[in-house]
Amino acid sequence: FMADVNVSGTGAAPVEMSFFEKILNSLTAKSSQLSVTEQITMNLICAVLIFFIGLAVIKVILSVARSILNKTKIDVIIINFLLSIARAALLLLVFIAVLKQLGFDTNSLVALIGAAGLAIGLALQSSLQNFAAGFMLIVFKPFKDGDFVELANTSGVVEKISIFSTTLR
Repeated sequence: FMADVNVSGTGAAPVEMSFFEKILNSLTAKSSQLSVTEQITMNLICAVLIFFIGLAVIKVILSVARSILNKTKIDVIIINFLLSIARAALLLLVFIAVLKQLGFDTNSLVALIGAAGLAIGLALQSSLQNFAAGFMLIVFKPFKDGDFVELANTSGVVEKISIFSTTLR
């Protein structure tokens, strides 16, 4: 599907245009001929398609990631936590793509999300340290359910270990 096109009109050698270039030129020419209502409708349809295709892609990515992570020795709590973070990040990307398709300026939105993440991280700094400690307990498993442990002023048998707390009896 190659076309001979004389760009200069001066008898210069014709420039070959690929199939995809012809489609792109056709779409560009047609989009400039559309009315404002038709352009808005096309953008809205494309945004809805981006949203639903994005959701389907996220579902596939997360199911593949879950099956890969389930084959490892990583604790289920951590797998679910990592997948929920990945899901939120991917949904945010799809949301930004939809807004971009609808014509919104997403540069300031991305900067705002980054600044909000930094502010939240600084505000929750001590809580995040506790969270990281719980995460390390689950990953490295220095003790497990049923073990007797002696901590600062407390001792007991480990009943449950989670990211935010460890329960002793």
